[in-house]
Amino acid sequence: MTGWLDCDHCVIIAEDAAEGIVTRRFWTWMSLVWLALAPSPGVAQGRAELGVELNKLEPAANGCRAYFVVSNGGAAPIRELRLDVFLFDKAGVVMRRVGMPFVDVRPERSKVFLFDLAEMGCGTIGRLLVNDVLACAGADAAAPPACQNLSATSRAVVDFVH
Repeated sequence: MTGWLDCDHCVIIAEDAAEGIVTRRFWTWMSLVWLALAPSPGVAQGRAELGVELNKLEPAANGCRAYFVVSNGGAAPIRELRLDVFLFDKAGVVMRRVGMPFVDVRPERSKVFLFDLAEMGCGTIGRLLVNDVLACAGADAAAPPACQNLSATSRAVVDFVH
């Protein structure tokens, strides 16, 4: 039997001259390498992304004003994006459900949208959740590829998740 050994944590290959077998430890190591390099389900590999960012919250005359930045990383325009968003208080209790329309976001561009949340103090909001995408349409009413890869992020003091 011939073989080589680099270290206790490295690859061990032992070949039998007659059978040409490779040890089980080598295959275990190769399986771990394969798992580490394989793409995870749900991770976009080179797909255009549609990002919606909660940029900031600020007090307004009759409540709280929310600033959102929508970034279309795709090659097709987004004519209409409508999100079903739930607002939670700091204890995690639902306070309100809001439909948020975002229109006319050009390809490979970003656009700022403002929403006034009437009779709601900014300090009472603990988290925003995109519950569903109600609509996402391009110029020809079909959904552009970017609609399949929506991400929600926040720069504000509250989380915005999808």
